[in-house]
Amino acid sequence: MIRKRLLPSRRPDTNTNILAHVAEKRNVQVMVHIKRFKLSTPGLNPWIILGELSKLGDDKKKLFKDSQISDRNFLNFCYTRQVTCPKSLKSEILDLYEIKIFEIRKKYFHVSAKKRTTGFELISEERYSPSHFFIEEDKSKVFLYDYKVVFNTLVNQKPVKSIKGLVDRTYEISDFALRISGLSLFGGPGNVRLDELSKVCRTLQKHIRIFELQDFSPLKMRVFYEFEVSSETDDCIDLLIEKLENYDPNKSLEFSIIYDKNVLGLTYFKCSVENCIYQTSDRENFLKHKKICTTRQKEIVPVLKSYGMTMNPILDAIELGFMQKTFLNFRKNRIITFDIETIEKKIETTSKLTTIHAELCLLSIAIGSNFGYEKFLIRRSDDNQGVKELVDKFVNEIETLAENETKFLPKDLVAAINFVKDIDVSSESHELKAKVSWIKRELINYAKIDIYGFNSAKFDLKVLAPYLLPILNKKYGAKVSVIKKGTCYFSIKTPTFEFKDAMLFSTPTSLSGYLRQGGVDEEKSIWPYEKYTSVFDIINDRNFPDYKDFFSSLKNKNISREEYETSKRQFYDQQQMTGNYTMAHWLKHYNLMDVVPFAKAINNQFEVFHTSFKIDPAICMSLPKYAMMCVFDCYSKDAPLSYSFHQKSSDLHKLLRDSIIGGLVNVYSRYTELRKDVDAPKNAKFAPNGDRFTQIQFLDFNALYLHAQRQKLPTTPGIIWKKDGEKMFKKSIMSVGNSMAALQWLTYTDEFSPFLVKSDGTRAVLEHQYFRGEHKVEGYNIDGYANIDGAHHFFEFLGCYYHKFCDDCHPDEVDTTWNEKHDFLKSRGTVHVMRECEWNRRRQLHLMKRSRHWGQIFRWKQSEQDILEGIKKEQLYGFIVADVECPKHIYEKISYLNFPPIIRKMVLSEEHLSPYMKERYQQDGKTVFKGQSVVQTFNGSAILLITPLAKFYMDLGLKIKNIKEFIQYRGEFCLTDYVHTITKGRVDAIKNKNNALALAFKTIGNCGGFGKTIEQVDRPTTKYLDEKQLQRAVRKPTFKTTQPLAQENGDYEISEVTMEKMKIPDNKPTVIGVAILQHSKLHFLKFVYFFLHKYLKPGSYKLNYADTDSLAISLTKSLEPGETLRSKMKAAFAPLIRDDMHDEFFAEWHRWLVLEDTVENSKEPGLLKTEWSTSNGALVCLTNKMYFGFDLTTNEAKRSTKGVSHTQEVTLDEFIACLQNNITGSNKFTMRNLRTHNDSTVRRVSTLKTVLSDLFIKLRVLSDRVTCEPLTQNGVPI
Repeated sequence: MIRKRLLPSRRPDTNTNILAHVAEKRNVQVMVHIKRFKLSTPGLNPWIILGELSKLGDDKKKLFKDSQISDRNFLNFCYTRQVTCPKSLKSEILDLYEIKIFEIRKKYFHVSAKKRTTGFELISEERYSPSHFFIEEDKSKVFLYDYKVVFNTLVNQKPVKSIKGLVDRTYEISDFALRISGLSLFGGPGNVRLDELSKVCRTLQKHIRIFELQDFSPLKMRVFYEFEVSSETDDCIDLLIEKLENYDPNKSLEFSIIYDKNVLGLTYFKCSVENCIYQTSDRENFLKHKKICTTRQKEIVPVLKSYGMTMNPILDAIELGFMQKTFLNFRKNRIITFDIETIEKKIETTSKLTTIHAELCLLSIAIGSNFGYEKFLIRRSDDNQGVKELVDKFVNEIETLAENETKFLPKDLVAAINFVKDIDVSSESHELKAKVSWIKRELINYAKIDIYGFNSAKFDLKVLAPYLLPILNKKYGAKVSVIKKGTCYFSIKTPTFEFKDAMLFSTPTSLSGYLRQGGVDEEKSIWPYEKYTSVFDIINDRNFPDYKDFFSSLKNKNISREEYETSKRQFYDQQQMTGNYTMAHWLKHYNLMDVVPFAKAINNQFEVFHTSFKIDPAICMSLPKYAMMCVFDCYSKDAPLSYSFHQKSSDLHKLLRDSIIGGLVNVYSRYTELRKDVDAPKNAKFAPNGDRFTQIQFLDFNALYLHAQRQKLPTTPGIIWKKDGEKMFKKSIMSVGNSMAALQWLTYTDEFSPFLVKSDGTRAVLEHQYFRGEHKVEGYNIDGYANIDGAHHFFEFLGCYYHKFCDDCHPDEVDTTWNEKHDFLKSRGTVHVMRECEWNRRRQLHLMKRSRHWGQIFRWKQSEQDILEGIKKEQLYGFIVADVECPKHIYEKISYLNFPPIIRKMVLSEEHLSPYMKERYQQDGKTVFKGQSVVQTFNGSAILLITPLAKFYMDLGLKIKNIKEFIQYRGEFCLTDYVHTITKGRVDAIKNKNNALALAFKTIGNCGGFGKTIEQVDRPTTKYLDEKQLQRAVRKPTFKTTQPLAQENGDYEISEVTMEKMKIPDNKPTVIGVAILQHSKLHFLKFVYFFLHKYLKPGSYKLNYADTDSLAISLTKSLEPGETLRSKMKAAFAPLIRDDMHDEFFAEWHRWLVLEDTVENSKEPGLLKTEWSTSNGALVCLTNKMYFGFDLTTNEAKRSTKGVSHTQEVTLDEFIACLQNNITGSNKFTMRNLRTHNDSTVRRVSTLKTVLSDLFIKLRVLSDRVTCEPLTQNGVPI
C-alpha cells in the first residue's frame, strides 16, 4: 500500500511535524490547504455525479458554489442518468465511466502524549496518472479534491530545515515517493525508453532531476540525469528510478515522484550561496566547495600597464629580432568572403505589441574571393538534415580553402611563429615572458585565414550558429573560440581560420554603401525573400515570380519596376541559352553576385588603411581596436607613458570608472518659431529681451574628440594626495617597485642636477618609471638612465626598507645582490647612487624648488589652498574630487543662459519634475527612470574634475571647496602627433580628390580609439557546450545562464552558456578616456561661457538643444547673409555683440568658428560650422534625441527621432502637436526588423511603437510647454 499523509496547513509548525514523523516512523509533510468539492446530494448516487463531472474537464468547477453543486440543470440531468443507468454499484459505475480514484482518508497523528493533529492518508495500489480523481469518503459524504492542487502540492513540497533523526533510518520507496505512469503527469508519454529520455525532457521543457536508487539502509541515491530549463528557478520535479543493473537503451523506465524532499538532503547536497547551483552527492566535496564558495566574491581587479609604445605585435616581433623590418610592408591581400540567403518559415503569432511573422531558415551559402575562387552551396531538402548537410559542406570548403591559403603566407611569418613557439624564456624577466607570449598568440592568430561576412555578426553567423558551432565543436573541441557581445558574434575562431565581420571595420552603412566606399561597382539584382517556403519549389520553379512577390515586408516597400523588368529579362535570357534554368540557378547568381565585389572592397579599404598607418587591419577584429593601435603608434616619443591603475589603487580605479560620462544631451528651449503667419507661444517667438527671433543656427563641432585628444592628457602612474588631518594632504606614489623619495630624487636629478648637462650645454633625457619607463640592461631594471655624450650613466636609489646594508643605518650588513648589480653597471658606465637616508637630509635644501612637471614635489605634504593655487596657475595637473558651489551673484549673472555649467550623473525622481511635466507623466502612465541620468546643475558634491575644468569653474566665479583627494599626473600633449596625422592626412586626401583615403582618415579619426580606453571589462565568458559539458558547467559556482541554440526542428545539439568571471582584470588606461571626455565638455562650456556669454548681449539669443558635439541657438536681429562662410557667421552674430566687445570678438572668433572657405579651416578640430540653419522655419525639441527643424524656403529638414526609422514620415506640425499635448491619431508606427528569439533563432518581427514623446526630465518644463528652467530641490536650484 502506498500511503501519503497530508497535514492541513493549520498547523504549520516545523518542529511539531518532525515530532509527528518520529512518532509515526513515517514522514509527515506540511501541505497547503487543499480545497474539496462535495459530491453527496440527497437522492443522487455520488459516483454518477463524478462520472458526469469527469466528462466536463476544467469546466466542472463552474457547477460549484461554496464547494457544493449549485447548477440545477446539471443535477436534473444526473437524476435522469441515474434512472437510465444499468449500473448501481460504485465499482461498476467507475468502470462504466472509465474512472480511477485515489481514496483520501482522515487520520489522527499523535504529536505528543496529550496532543494530536488531524491529517489525511492517500491510499492506492495503482500508479499516479492524470486520469485519477482524489476522493474522500467521510461516513455518508463523498468529497472530490482538485487534482491540480494535489499534484502541485506533491511536486512543490519543500524539505524541512532539519533532518536530524532521519539519517540512519531504513527506508522503503513508499516512505518518500509515489509511483507514476511514465511522464504523463507532466504532459509527456506514459512510456519512456532509456534512449528517449533526453529527447522527451527537452520536449517537456521542465526542470527534471532523476535519481537512481542505490541502497535502502542507509538510503543512497545518485543523480542519474538532470535537465534544467532555467537557472533562475528552484522549482524542480524530482523522480526516482530503481537501480539499473545493465544499460539497455530499449528499457522502459519506471518512475516514482519523490514527494519527501528531505531524503534528497541525505544524499544530494546543494550550495546555498546566491547564484551558485553547485550540487553533489559527495559530502566531502560539498564541504570543500562550500568553504571556497562562501568566501568567493566577484571583483574587478586593476592591473598596472603602460601605454605609449607600439601595440603592433609585428613591430614588437621585429624589435626582438623574430622578423625582418621589411615584413612591415606585408599585408594579407587575399580576401575570402561569404554570404547566406534565407527562406522564411511562416509563424504569425502576436503577443502584446509584437507580431512574429516568420523564422529565417538557412537556404544557401556563397563563398567568394578577390583571387578567382567562387562556390555556391544550397540545401537539398526541407528537413533539418538538409541544413546540417549544407553547413557541413560549407565547413569542409572553408577548411580546404584555409589549407590552400596557408601556402601563400610569407615564409618570414611561418618561421617567426615556429621560432617563438620553441624559444625558451623561462629564465627571463616576467615582462619579457609576457611580451613573447603575447607576440606568439598574436602571430598565430594573424596567420589564420580570415573569412569575412558583411553584418555577419548580427545576421549570418546567428543563422549559422546552431549548426556551425556543433560541427566546429566536434572537429576542434576546446580550440574553438567565440567572442560574443550582446547577441552579436564578433568572431568565431578555429586553429586555422576565423570568421570576422567587415562591417566592424566601417561606420554603419549598407553593403551598397560599403562597396561605394571601397571604390567597387555594384551589380544590382533581386530575390523574392517571402515567396518561397520550400527549397523544392525553388529548384523546380521555371517561371520568374510576379512583381508583387518581391515586396519586402521588412522594408515595407517593393523594388522599382525598372529593376524588376531588367532582372526578369535576364532570367529568361539565361533560360533560353541553357534550357534548364530555374529559380535555383537565379538564386546562385543572386547569392554569388555580392561576394566577389565585397572581397575587392575589403581589400581596397584595408590597403588604404595599411598605406596610411602601416598596420594591417587583418591583425584586428574591429575598427576601435585598429584605431587604438593607430593612436598609440603616434604617441609622442618625448612624452612619459600613460598607465592604467595598479591593484593598490582600486578605490581610484572605481572612482574613475564611476565618473565616465558620455556626451552631453539636453533641451534648453523646446520651440522656436520664425514663421510670421504661425501662432505660437510668446517664448517661442520672442527672445528674453523682447526682440523677435530671426534665425536658428544648428552648429556642429569639427572632430570634437580629436580636439580633446590634442589637449594635455594624464601620463605617468601618478601621485595620490590623500587627506592627512583636517588641512593637509600627504603624497604617495601610485606605482610599484618605486617610492616617493625615489621619484623626488630622480625629478631633482632630471631637472636640477649638473650630472645631466652635456658638453654642448643641453640637458640629457633621464629615463625612469615616470618618464618612458625604466631602462633595462640585460635583465636589470635601472631606476634612472641617461646617455650623456655617448656615455652610459646609471642612477640607482637605495631605499632603506629594501637595502638594509646602509653604512649609516646597518653598517654590518651586506647585500650581495646589490653588489653584483653595482659591479655589472660599473663595468658598463658610470653609476650614481643615492641612499634614502641621505636623500632625506638633502631634500630639506630643495623644499622650495618647483618642478616644471610636478610642482613642489619635494614637499611631502601640502594644503588644499596649495592645490587650488597650483590649479589656477596651471602648475598642477590631474584630477580632484571636490565640491563645486555657485555663489548667488554668479548664478544671477549666468542663469539667463539656462546652461548650468556642472555636468554630472544624478538619479532623478518625481520631485525634480515641474508641475506640468508631472501631470504629463501621470497622463501617460509613465514613471521616472530610476537610474542615473547625465544632467546639468549649478552645484555638486564629490565631483571628479580634471584640473583644466576645475580652473574653468574658478575663472567663471564658482567655488571649489572640500577637496577630498587629488590624483596628480604629468600633463602632456602626448597625442597631438596623432591628431595632426589624421587631420593633415584627411585634408591632403580631399585636396587630391582621393575619396577613399579621406574616408579612411575620417573613419579612424571619428572612431578615435579612445573608446577602447574606457571599454567595459565586466563581460561574462560565453561558451558553447554539448549536453555532457553543460551538465558539468551548471554545477560550477561561476555558472550564470544557459540557452540552447535551437535548430529548425526545435532540437538542439549545443547550448550557449555564460559563465561569470570572479576576478576580472582591468588594464585599460581609463584616465585617458575620462580626460578626453572632460576636455570635450570643457570645450563646449568654454564656447557657451567664454564666447556666447562673454561677447553677446544677454537676452538677445537663447539655446535650444545640445547633443554631444552640436548646439542649436536661436538668434535675433540677424542680417542678410553673404556667400562666404565669414559673411554668414557675421550676419548671424555681429548684430548681437556687446557694445564694448566688437574688437575683441573679431579678434577671437576665428578660434571658435569656421570662417574660411578652405579645406584646412573646414576640417580643423574644435571649430564650429553651421550644420543647418533657417530664417524662415521652426525648430521643435521635444526631449533627448527627438527634434525637428524645418526651413520653409528650401524645404530642408533636420530631424532626430531616436528609435524611429527615418523612413517613417513625420512632420513639423506633428512635432508641434506633440509639444502641445494635442496629437490627433495614434502616434504609433510599426517597426519592422529582424530579432533574435529566446531560442537563438532569427525571426522577422513587427512591433507597434510610439513615434513622438514629449516627456522630458533633465530640466523643468514650464506650463507654456516651451520654456525650461534649471532643476531644483525644495525650490532651490541644484
